[in-house]
Amino acid sequence: MKNQNEHYDTAVFVEWNQGPREYQEDYYGVVGEPGRVIMAIADGMGGHSSGDVVSRWTVEDLVGSFKEKKGKAEDIFFASVNRTIQGIMESGKDMGGTVVAAIVEKEDNKYKLSYTWVGDSRLYALTGREKPSDNAKMIAEIENKALWLLTDDDTFIWGFFLNNELTLDQVTQHPNKNQLECTIHARQSNAGDIAKKRTRTFYLNEGDKLFMCTDGIWETFEKQADILPHLNNNNPHDRISAHLKEMLSRGKFNDNGTFIAAEIGDRLFNQNEMPGTPAKKRLSPLVIGILAIVLFVIIFLVLIVKP
Repeated sequence: MKNQNEHYDTAVFVEWNQGPREYQEDYYGVVGEPGRVIMAIADGMGGHSSGDVVSRWTVEDLVGSFKEKKGKAEDIFFASVNRTIQGIMESGKDMGGTVVAAIVEKEDNKYKLSYTWVGDSRLYALTGREKPSDNAKMIAEIENKALWLLTDDDTFIWGFFLNNELTLDQVTQHPNKNQLECTIHARQSNAGDIAKKRTRTFYLNEGDKLFMCTDGIWETFEKQADILPHLNNNNPHDRISAHLKEMLSRGKFNDNGTFIAAEIGDRLFNQNEMPGTPAKKRLSPLVIGILAIVLFVIIFLVLIVKP
């Protein structure tokens, strides 16, 4: 299957797109409990039957740690990444991956976001104009909100951006943008510590939005500001999905691509989906009405022709 789309209610939109690749190395998870939810995307490296294993382990370990631990988010991130690295070491295979993960918890009328990352999968937020975290980069503004990039790519080329030698758009389109310096890998045995130490926390308001994705998605936007109108929409999934189809037709979508677009609010805590457990789609009143008419006609015809 080249493309698997899962439509949730308006709180979460997910696309798990294989793109032009022959295999899928991405994995995702959105798992909620009363008052809290974890969202994660992992991008595997190592080819078929290797990269896909690491990405699945990473997300499943994050979800497992989330369910087991009720403590600080950074401890959950630390435990899950360490568990994945241990599995890689025991496998003896040269495989690895990247991850971006976020936990949202309800505190009074506010929503606390805690997030981390390893590699070059990214997390964006559409929220207020006040800088939300120390490493956040404002990309674009609209009315009283701004689109922020909350993560830093673990790549050599990222240093040129931090030193103001390249713009974010130039880094995003640079031919060396995918040369990673830090991943979830046996050679990076301290990745769990990295995920814990770089954890950031701040508060979001109801209606704010989060957008997390693998590099296969963000690199299709030549201008990062173009993400804003897609996210600031009632149905960001359709907007971004249409964008990916266009990029694929133009030969500019060359990788697996997975994204999660989430609207902050209590409905977010009702989600519980991972690949292989598709969401139940709600039937619209129109479809229900049509089905009812069809069923009535069938029953009527059966009664008429009944001997």
